[in-house]
Amino acid sequence: MYENRHDVFSSTKGVRNLSISSDGRYVVSAHYGKKLVLWDIEKRTKTVLAERVNTNSPYFIPNSHDFMWQDKIMLCIFKM
Repeated sequence: MYENRHDVFSSTKGVRNLSISSDGRYVVSAHYGKKLVLWDIEKRTKTVLAERVNTNSPYFIPNSHDFMWQDKIMLCIFKM
């Protein structure tokens, strides 16, 4: 899927936790570097959304592209 694994994780460190949308189009991942990354599987892109996340918290809401996570001080919801 991604041609160079090093390029994919070079700025985010290893994956600690992830969640996949119900339709499999998106993945949200929390990394050891405390970054939250949204992956668009069809477009093969990644976007860093936050940089101080609880690495156990990313979770897609069933039957939607919305997801939630916890950062250092609050619970956050991302609506697509």
